[in-house]
Amino acid sequence: MQKYKILVLDDDKLVTSSLKSLFKLEGFCDAAFFNDPIEALKYLEKNSRDVIISDFMMPQMNGLEFLSKAKEMYPNASMILLTGYADKENAIRAINEVGLYKYIEKPWDNDELIINIKNAYERSHLIEKLEQTNKQLTKYSQNLEELVKEKTADIIEMNERLSAIINNCADGIILLSSNGFVLDVNPACELLFGLSEEILKTKNVNDLFEAKEID
Repeated sequence: MQKYKILVLDDDKLVTSSLKSLFKLEGFCDAAFFNDPIEALKYLEKNSRDVIISDFMMPQMNGLEFLSKAKEMYPNASMILLTGYADKENAIRAINEVGLYKYIEKPWDNDELIINIKNAYERSHLIEKLEQTNKQLTKYSQNLEELVKEKTADIIEMNERLSAIINNCADGIILLSSNGFVLDVNPACELLFGLSEEILKTKNVNDLFEAKEID
């Protein structure tokens, strides 16, 4: 069973009492109810919530101010504003300004309210999972980048060692393409044929050895 972590703020005690009974029937066992926005903010300082519900018109602090402060604490939490019809325009504007998930007009339908709370909960957890996934992808990308750097450095080091071995080898060494043309030679090979590396790279291996036999 989902454990919905909810906070409800309304200065009307009848409202919080009514919602407390409704939530109990729905099995929302982790819900905190407040009639004072200051007390609600103090609670949020130590307790995270998935869904935060606030009335709009309150004497100490209106719902938009409260939800704005709550949003700063828990940016992934879904914010729901309870509002009267007269405040509908402010509520609509607050969806963009405050980042509200939803506004619900009073008096609300209990079934609709419960559905909205469940959807808000799913939204909050989906955002959280997406953030965790993005962090994992970022970490993976960084690790992959470091791995590529390490492997590239290893390859460069191996090439440098191989090049040093070939260049210092007393025997002539020739690297050939699939069709027999010279790709690279070491200094000993240059001495052997009496030709520079640039000239040797223009030759076919058969031509080189035929010329050497003639000499």
